[in-house]
Amino acid sequence: MNKLPHNFSVVIITLMILHILFFPITAEAAETGKIEIHPSPGYVKTYVDGEFTGETTTSTKYIYGIPAGSHTLTISKSGYKDWSKSIKVEADQYTEVYAYLEEGSGDGFTRAETISSSTPMGIIEIYPSPGDVKTYVDGEFTGETTTSTKYIYGIPAGSHTLTISKSGYKDWSKSIKVEADQYTEVYAYLEEGSGDGFTRAETTTQMEKLGFTRIDIQKSSETAPEINIEVIKNQSNPNAIFLSGTASSDSGIESVTVNGQYVGTENWNAPIEVSGDGNIVIIATGNDGNTTIQNIGSKSPSSESGFWNPNVGVIIAAIIGAMGIYLVTKKANK
Repeated sequence: MNKLPHNFSVVIITLMILHILFFPITAEAAETGKIEIHPSPGYVKTYVDGEFTGETTTSTKYIYGIPAGSHTLTISKSGYKDWSKSIKVEADQYTEVYAYLEEGSGDGFTRAETISSSTPMGIIEIYPSPGDVKTYVDGEFTGETTTSTKYIYGIPAGSHTLTISKSGYKDWSKSIKVEADQYTEVYAYLEEGSGDGFTRAETTTQMEKLGFTRIDIQKSSETAPEINIEVIKNQSNPNAIFLSGTASSDSGIESVTVNGQYVGTENWNAPIEVSGDGNIVIIATGNDGNTTIQNIGSKSPSSESGFWNPNVGVIIAAIIGAMGIYLVTKKANK
């Protein structure tokens, strides 16, 4: 019987290796997924499509073995309104849910949205004055705080309306834009009275999406000014940005400077040429002489190589493997 040529054998083996690497044999995907719940407060009972799925004595609850597909998750706790939301469970994935329960009875209001494992989410960081406030995102209760800072987790990326309320004060509302895996920082000053307070028609976002982050904040006193910053890229000059923002203080604002240059008072703006480490120093001075210094800096972009592609490594490995087999076979047939 005639033997196949060595070169033909090498070709066949190479094709087999490439097929295995590029089209691996995989087991059938799992048909169930998991739900990871972060309730506030804890000690809640959970239901999926009306079926009881346990309760928790900790701050996190895991529900396993839920069939992939769309479901309704309900969370209840004595003394609180029921919380319900549509979720989509994906095979072999965690669907992460943050639920803030409001005191009362009956059904609580929740946003008309569906949460899945692939839903991009961000965080809202609120600095209310005074504290001890209740917060709502698009009308859905998102907790209250007894401290000077409030964090709201698990908010789907996109545009929302943030409302802050406190007994004896006017409601504070503003449009915000939440970015995936980023903090949206908000400063809210509540006015005594009732009804709705007036707020500027603006959308609050965050600096991180444009490659900037706060390095540190220094205040000369507790009554030092507050600074809000927005960073806008200059489309015609990749090394330039446009800074704008507001400054506020009970005594009023005497001046705001950026890198030593006067740029305004309560409302300010400044074009900046970014160079070196990209650090920018913003100083707000109140009429009472107190100052706040904020340092922001550009993040170092992650290095990416435009040459290397993972598939290149796979092909090289296949070729080397085939060459090795060829040499071994050739030596054995001598």
